[in-house]
Amino acid sequence: MQDMPENTVMHEHTARHGGGAVRANIAQSFSPEGLATLTELLTQESLYTSDDLHRLEQTDGRFSLEEINSRATKLLEILDAVMGASTIDDASRRTIDTAFVDSTVDSEALKRIGIDTEYTAGITQLMAALLQGKPPIDIETVGPYACEHLNENGVLQIDEQNIPNDELIGIELAVLFRKLADTSESPVRIVTLLDELNNYREGNLATKRFSPEEQDQYVTAMAEYFGQKGIIHPEDRMGGEVLLLRETRQVERVPQLIEKLTACDKGQVICKKDENGLETITFLPEEEFVDSLHIRSKNRRKEFKHKGIVLQDRGDPLCQALDASAFLGEENRHIIHLVMLDHDMAAQQDKVFAILCALDIVQPTSYHNIFTDSDKVTPETAVYAVAKLFSAELRKLQKVLLQPA
Repeated sequence: MQDMPENTVMHEHTARHGGGAVRANIAQSFSPEGLATLTELLTQESLYTSDDLHRLEQTDGRFSLEEINSRATKLLEILDAVMGASTIDDASRRTIDTAFVDSTVDSEALKRIGIDTEYTAGITQLMAALLQGKPPIDIETVGPYACEHLNENGVLQIDEQNIPNDELIGIELAVLFRKLADTSESPVRIVTLLDELNNYREGNLATKRFSPEEQDQYVTAMAEYFGQKGIIHPEDRMGGEVLLLRETRQVERVPQLIEKLTACDKGQVICKKDENGLETITFLPEEEFVDSLHIRSKNRRKEFKHKGIVLQDRGDPLCQALDASAFLGEENRHIIHLVMLDHDMAAQQDKVFAILCALDIVQPTSYHNIFTDSDKVTPETAVYAVAKLFSAELRKLQKVLLQPA
């Protein structure tokens, strides 16, 4: 294979020819129409408007009772097929199956194998929304870091064989949810926050900053990979069925986030400058507000009350501020959010959740998390467990629907 020019983004296609994996220059693998779609993708934000979503809230639902029951049956068929075809080991399958007994979930049993579902108290509302067509649902399952996709020469390279396990888990979950979204005909959007901002890798590449061209290449390459996995369809409206958020875009929104937190009545914003004039900005929520969030971690509650949530450290916005800034659009008040990430992101997600609740953007009933431990769980096991969870909830709802009036 000829050496590729610097900054070329590569992708290893899943199709195989002649026994070898095919790699192609991303820029050469798209038709002009495809490149135009990706150009739109690099600039498109949410297509939802708060007015449209408010009107949807005022309706009784998009579907009749008969249609809802039919939709539940179709969704269950998909979930049953996914679980039936799963290749997970017998021990994990038994653990997951026995965790669902008599409409209850043994969350501790699931946690032991690397699936944390304790922040899904509102999963029934999410399933109901999937069936009745309102409110809309945003499902975020993976936040790929560009720095995880550098080859030994520091060149961005999307190679399926080298994608980290936590990202593979999120990608396979997104595949499952896209199948459910297509079948439900409800407004379900697959959301991904692509971190192409900085290179956090240790070693010689730690000081590397991605150029704007590299950032665009990475987003384009990941979009093509999502397309090959079936997460993105050719007819999708970017910002409609799929929303790819860029970390670089959130940087400019952080000042707006800080301004809104300063004006809110759930706490105070504290700004301190160092000897170089660089600002560290912290949101210190009121203790009563922290208690109202029912955050599971006692240490996290204590941290919020006494140290607050750092938004900016010596001039640099932190991840929780960047992630929360992606929710500033008014439409997010009308959406149910399910965010599924690696368990290493649990502390950050608690901070994002607290910030968004302080701004009345989300409520405990509209923002849910499922965490997976990528050191323990495989993508197949994660998909099986989530399919089992959704299946159990759908069957409960269908049983209620079929009860005589």
